[in-house]
Amino acid sequence: MEVFLHEKEGLKGTDEEKKKQIDCVMSWAYAWGMGGSLDFQSKERFDSVVKDQFKSAQYPPAFTVFDYWYDLKKEKIFKPWTTKVAPFIYDKEMSYFDLMVPTTDTTKYSYCLEVLLKIEKPVFFTGGSGTGKSAVISNKLVQMKEKDNFMQIAINMSAQTTSERTQKSIEEKLERTSRTAFGPPSGKKIAIFVDDINMPAVEFYGAQPPIELLRLFVDRAGMYQRGEWNWKDVNGTTLVACAAPPSGGRAVLTQRFSRRFNMLCMPEPTAGTLTTIFSQILKNFLASGFQEKVKNLQEAAIQSTIDIYVRIQIDLRPTPSKFHYLFNLRDVSKVVQGLCMVKPVSIGSEELFTKLWVNETFRVFYDRLINDDDRKWFKDIIIELMQRNFKQAADPNDIFVENKIMFGDLLKLDSPIQYYECITDKAKLLKILHGGLDEYNMSNSSKMNLVLFDDALEHILRIARVLKQPRGHIMLIGVGGSGKQSLIKLCTFMRQMEFRMIEINKGFDINSFKEKMKEYMKESGIEGKGLSFTITDT
Repeated sequence: MEVFLHEKEGLKGTDEEKKKQIDCVMSWAYAWGMGGSLDFQSKERFDSVVKDQFKSAQYPPAFTVFDYWYDLKKEKIFKPWTTKVAPFIYDKEMSYFDLMVPTTDTTKYSYCLEVLLKIEKPVFFTGGSGTGKSAVISNKLVQMKEKDNFMQIAINMSAQTTSERTQKSIEEKLERTSRTAFGPPSGKKIAIFVDDINMPAVEFYGAQPPIELLRLFVDRAGMYQRGEWNWKDVNGTTLVACAAPPSGGRAVLTQRFSRRFNMLCMPEPTAGTLTTIFSQILKNFLASGFQEKVKNLQEAAIQSTIDIYVRIQIDLRPTPSKFHYLFNLRDVSKVVQGLCMVKPVSIGSEELFTKLWVNETFRVFYDRLINDDDRKWFKDIIIELMQRNFKQAADPNDIFVENKIMFGDLLKLDSPIQYYECITDKAKLLKILHGGLDEYNMSNSSKMNLVLFDDALEHILRIARVLKQPRGHIMLIGVGGSGKQSLIKLCTFMRQMEFRMIEINKGFDINSFKEKMKEYMKESGIEGKGLSFTITDT
């Protein structure tokens, strides 16, 4: 209400017209202010309450009140969010992680965030993992940096985050405006974006020190100077928080803190929304030089991936022995990211693209499965989807046993461009790997005598795939002496990267760990070296 009740926002006309406009704005603000924190099912129930209390607003009956926005500036009517969704512009030079496809959900929550930031009201985004909370906030803050002169202070919290570190992160970006007042540079505003805000460890007395610091900051618009204990007012600064619901390492936030926020709950995307998002990315990617018959399979690839994601969540739930069977929307994104690793020259037929899709789903979902029953269940689904969606005959014995699907970029490591391609010549791959192993042994004092059997080949391709990807991380699980470190060293050497591993000695402590990490960050970030950083369970 505070934002919209001004002439510049469109509140004009006779007294009767203004009354009608205020009723509509009030009903919309009431719906989002009171019901923004509700989950999807509760919002549907709350919809009838709003429509009953604000009959004069005359919402369209087709959908809920959360599916409309009020056009105060022009037509003075409620419009569906679909009219406000911006078109997706694909940039092939942009990082995969920077791509964001606008949907009705991202549009409505971005709009609410922008409205609240304009009047410096703190905002809290919650919702399940992978629903796009951080992406929506980051994207909107980037837009507001250019349009509204907003600066961003990004703080990512963990169990080790301290109140002192949190305070320093905020103070580093502030400027002194008077003897006791601090704030952003002249003409600017600051948005402090705190991701995973419920991650800090709970102390003995039940509090979270970083949260208590931020609670004081929101309550009193300032903080104390450490050491001297002088009070500092902080102006022009708004807190934007983001967190998944409490579970695992995430603690329950005190209500003394959360009561200060406008709470918005982002729902899980529907199957239709997921299809829209990933279809737009893959469709635009395949439009850059791929053959028409390959482009025609983008819908089958997306529908099949979403089908696997939905079914695996229902049928393969986590148990004490399968605690890592936790699947979220990031897994769907990883499959699409894998599909976008190839070049048109590597995928010239429908069969090759289908094999690529099978390989990426195996790397993301199948590699997490721990017993034969679960693996057979997954293979059966793959065969079913290949026949139903890709319209291709599939013999399980052929693609899973005799002619296993292998993709990698190890065949032409000496060429300027390493293509991620289907590997059909196992003998050639073995020859290249043996050559890489011989070069490693000649270059290092500690020799590795490895027998490259079939399972070792597959593990090498898994590791090499992850090392090729931006933000690539991998967890290798197996009994001691099974060759995990050796295969990482070989892959790292062949990709002309440098292997780094921390060795724990008697005097090694948390400060030693931080110093080591600083060294590695300087090597990779400043010197531009490719590093493979390995941590063992010991």
